[in-house]
Amino acid sequence: MIRNPKSRKFAVTRCSPTPGMTCRWLHLCLKQRPNAKVTKLEPLHICKDDEQKDMTDESFFKALRRAWKTQRTWTDLILFKLTRIEFIKFAAFPDDPVDRIVADVVPPTTEQYDFAPPPPLEMVPPIAAEHMVHLLIAECTPYVQANTFYLSQLPKKKNEPLKFAAIANLPDINISYGLRFVETPDPSFIVTFLFVMAVVIGT
Repeated sequence: MIRNPKSRKFAVTRCSPTPGMTCRWLHLCLKQRPNAKVTKLEPLHICKDDEQKDMTDESFFKALRRAWKTQRTWTDLILFKLTRIEFIKFAAFPDDPVDRIVADVVPPTTEQYDFAPPPPLEMVPPIAAEHMVHLLIAECTPYVQANTFYLSQLPKKKNEPLKFAAIANLPDINISYGLRFVETPDPSFIVTFLFVMAVVIGT
């Protein structure tokens, strides 16, 4: 689920942690609408699904898809296409914008993040950016519906999500890891638009 440490606007699922329950935070870096020039931090609370059951890959990608779509407008649906979901290292700034993004990076240790297998990883990222998009959009297979193979490999923040802190002698305190959604102009819309313009001009 997404839960909101700073009254963030979009909530995906509700989670009521009980003693002994392990909850984690996945940092999502999404373009803020309507000004898509700014990438903002939106923590996704990884705990229970809509039915208060342990998350599987299926319920996780359902929550992730909902979080992403919540940030999109109708013009985004027409003009842009999701092409990559990248594992990134980033720096947080006041009011939740993120910058200094480095793609294809995972945390160097599991001290503050929960993911498997632990570093050093044989391949980074553990899941390709294009395959992450496929998992988000495509129909879930029976294996994905019942397992946590993909969810376990994502770097989930322990204890609480990142919040910007202005501490001069701790420059790395605002450095974190997560996923970035990369959208590009949809070529099919451009082709359709040019075709319509050619028909209109030609008549």
